[in-house]
Amino acid sequence: SEQPIVVRRVSLHDTNVGLVIANAGAQDPLSGHIVVEECIVLGNSSEPGGSTLLAILRRCEDIVIRPNILAPGEAGLGMQTAEEAQIARCQIEHNTWHDVQTWINWVGPMRQPLSIELHNNLIVDPQGIVAAARELATTASENAVFFNNVLVNSRSASESFAPLAIEMPDFPLLSQDANHSDYLKPDFPRLKASSSKLDPIPGRYSAGDPP
Repeated sequence: SEQPIVVRRVSLHDTNVGLVIANAGAQDPLSGHIVVEECIVLGNSSEPGGSTLLAILRRCEDIVIRPNILAPGEAGLGMQTAEEAQIARCQIEHNTWHDVQTWINWVGPMRQPLSIELHNNLIVDPQGIVAAARELATTASENAVFFNNVLVNSRSASESFAPLAIEMPDFPLLSQDANHSDYLKPDFPRLKASSSKLDPIPGRYSAGDPP
């Protein structure tokens, strides 16, 4: 089988455009078999006109995005399709977004069944999500598009994220300081002592950390 292109442990700071996976157009070769993992993308602002932290555009297939930190930005995740240029077999899991104006921004048609999965992600201090992205939850799909995503300290009505994510305002984090080594890492002892039944624990953390 084809070996994937792996982008690992890349750090981008004060960027207006973060990580982009794209192909030029519907008639061009697809972008595929790509893994992006353990990267840190720090944008320049969550205000209008600020950063897009992660973008997946047009005909992209067999994409894995795991576990990365993306903050702050106007758009946490931008996805764009065309009628003959769909995103397929895309797994976005165990990532953490912080201080984003819009968690997910979707532009373009949704071809059924979808094969996009956003599972076990942590979204801290988001402000909203566009209506088109919410439609992902109700469009026919091969597997659940959204599963076990957790919303922390939302500055907007939590209902706007349901059923994409569940609200846990008291989800414990070790640090929300981007300069700290434990930035956005879950506080496992406090989670264990709480009544939380999350399985697995969402967000980015090291393989050697408690499950």
